[in-house]
Amino acid sequence: MNELFNMFDKTPCKSLGVCSENPVLSATDAVIMNEIRQIAYYTIKLKELNFINEKIMKQAVSALTVSVVDTSFNKNEFVSFYLNLENIKKETEDFYIKKCKEKGISYENLTILTFESDEKINATSLIKRGEKIIKHVLNTQPEDKIRLFDLIVLMVKAASKKIVELQNYKKVEEAEYFETLRLLALVNSFGARYEKLIRRIKEFSLFLYKLTEELAYEREKFFGEKEGAKISRNVYEGKSLFVVGPDLMELYNFLEQTKDEEINVYTNTSMFLAHIYPKFSVYKNLKGIFGIGDIEYDFSKFKGAIYVTEHSTSNLDNAFRGKIFTTKTIPSDNSIKIEKTNLKPLIDAIYEEEGFKKEKNYGEIVFKYDKSLLDKEIENAKDKKTLIVMGELTDYVKNNFKDYTLINLEYFFDKEALIYTLNALPNNEKAVYFSKCGIETIKIIAILLNKNVEIFIENCSFEKISPHIKEAFKKDFNIKFTC
Repeated sequence: MNELFNMFDKTPCKSLGVCSENPVLSATDAVIMNEIRQIAYYTIKLKELNFINEKIMKQAVSALTVSVVDTSFNKNEFVSFYLNLENIKKETEDFYIKKCKEKGISYENLTILTFESDEKINATSLIKRGEKIIKHVLNTQPEDKIRLFDLIVLMVKAASKKIVELQNYKKVEEAEYFETLRLLALVNSFGARYEKLIRRIKEFSLFLYKLTEELAYEREKFFGEKEGAKISRNVYEGKSLFVVGPDLMELYNFLEQTKDEEINVYTNTSMFLAHIYPKFSVYKNLKGIFGIGDIEYDFSKFKGAIYVTEHSTSNLDNAFRGKIFTTKTIPSDNSIKIEKTNLKPLIDAIYEEEGFKKEKNYGEIVFKYDKSLLDKEIENAKDKKTLIVMGELTDYVKNNFKDYTLINLEYFFDKEALIYTLNALPNNEKAVYFSKCGIETIKIIAILLNKNVEIFIENCSFEKISPHIKEAFKKDFNIKFTC
């Protein structure tokens, strides 16, 4: 089981704002964020004039979920995406100025880094713009503001992904789009006071917490309550598909469309939840988890087509070409872009590939999930000083928390169980300890910044978390790194 969960942090994390990577990727992210934060600014200004354009807010939030994690990304798709954002920004800005003039009030110009108007727009020029934006921020802003701005970007990206997934299950409230863009708009406010930034980050953390609760509820309403499972790691004879990425609804739609086809479907660990939600268990062609969590190795060994879902953060730079299909907005050059509504090219490719010729047995993963046992631990901890352990009971825990009642959530990524436990212990003196420091840990911490809990993290290195985010957690939110 530990081997499985060690795989969770093997994906690139630039798209989450959590770690540092290739400067080209940082530049592409900067130039995209520069457009979205301007859209956020004008959206907030329009709200002050009692004008709301929900369509533009949805487009901006959706754009926040787009990640470029491959240096060999499709340059045409990148330029097209940027130009669309620029058009949305110009439309929003023009509408704001028009309404100000109609009301006879002065409009507030957004002071931004400008570029030559006659500059040819292509991937190279946009990357240069991104580099210029990064240098400008580093040269003009104090360190404390830079680290808080980085944390804000991380949090709005996390919220946007939750909101976009929520759209699969229900109509998302206008206020949820607005709240996300309202926080992002602060990144334009270079004069914003430190105290205001801290206050707004904490307020948004509570919003993220509630958004996480809402998403967990909607998922379980659609897919059923999570349950223990035995997850196969075997491969089976026949035509095969390997699904990579966290987008559960994309997997569900594929399984539904192909339920009468002779196709064996495997996922990697990023789609782990599919194996513990009951609704997926009716699809007998969903076989289990494939591989060791290393994309290059797993792709080279897989005998079939590969489907990379929209919000996957798996880097495909060194993956094999010719059989990778994706719904990502900006795909890698190694992959073929398809639409979620038309999976025929993918299905055709599955039948063209050789598939596995014979079965191989690699055992199974036993996932234990018993909510009644957790309820007993919670009942025993009520009104006591409590430590919620996310992951392994390490020596650090055993040696330093002897006066705490322990509740051990073995699966360090289980946000839903953590929220359930915190809600059940509202009056306790509480602390949360993470035995792993990685992408999932950072995402969970983002929802806890406004909670009255101490947070401890072990086994944390700068490879897993950027210096800016780490410093923000330590200096601004008193999170304790034990390593």
